Amino acid sequence: MFGRLLLVIGLPVAAGFTTYALAANASRDGQNLIIIFGLIVGVAAPFIAWWVTRFSHVCSYVGEKGVARYTLKGYRGNVPKQEVFLFEDALELRTGQTRQFVNGAYTGTDYHYSWSDETGRTVYKLKGRYHSKEGNPKQGDAYWFAAAAERAWSAFEIDRMQQQLERNGYVHFNLGGSNFVRVGPGFFEFGMKGEVARITTDEIKKLTLDQGHFHIHHKDAKWFSRKGKFDFAYAQMGNARLFLLAIEKLCGYRFG
Repeated sequence: MFGRLLLVIGLPVAAGFTTYALAANASRDGQNLIIIFGLIVGVAAPFIAWWVTRFSHVCSYVGEKGVARYTLKGYRGNVPKQEVFLFEDALELRTGQTRQFVNGAYTGTDYHYSWSDETGRTVYKLKGRYHSKEGNPKQGDAYWFAAAAERAWSAFEIDRMQQQLERNGYVHFNLGGSNFVRVGPGFFEFGMKGEVARITTDEIKKLTLDQGHFHIHHKDAKWFSRKGKFDFAYAQMGNARLFLLAIEKLCGYRFG
């Protein structure tokens, strides 16, 4: 802290002495320019010093039952900001990533991970942005904390998913509002707009995940009709990662 204060005070003083020394040996016009430049440097110096010496450190932890993150800013004597989230306090996780382009040029990827309880209220959220056109961000990026939290959440939820399957004969996934998808041994049930339709795996013509959207079509569905076609966004579904697992284990389909 003392070193930072010394730097903040010392830069303007050094700028002042340097300006005086240069101006003493310059012409009048040159002196005016040097003095103006010195004033600019003197005003900007504290901000430059603050930027160079700023302190920020994050310590994060992902466990079987939840996550924690502590953020310390300013200097080591400050009280760190604390975040603690227990998986048992949530019911669903929704995730999404969006790659941004401007005039065809990649500008970054936005991501979000949002946990909600049985009432739909958000109880914990992680979001951010990284720049990696090839794929994942660099090691140490905050994205990896969010990704690890999702994996731990999925492992935590497997037991509840198994209990639901044994109790109801299917696993239920919300799509927002009253819409839902259920996955059981060899079948899907879709609750859309107040109607429930069932498709067995033998009746499926198309089951894909393309550009963040699931497409599940009945083999008798007509290309010009919406009947028998069920399309929904990955980011729209609660516990979408577990949905992929349920499809693999109960219906024999695997993505990637």
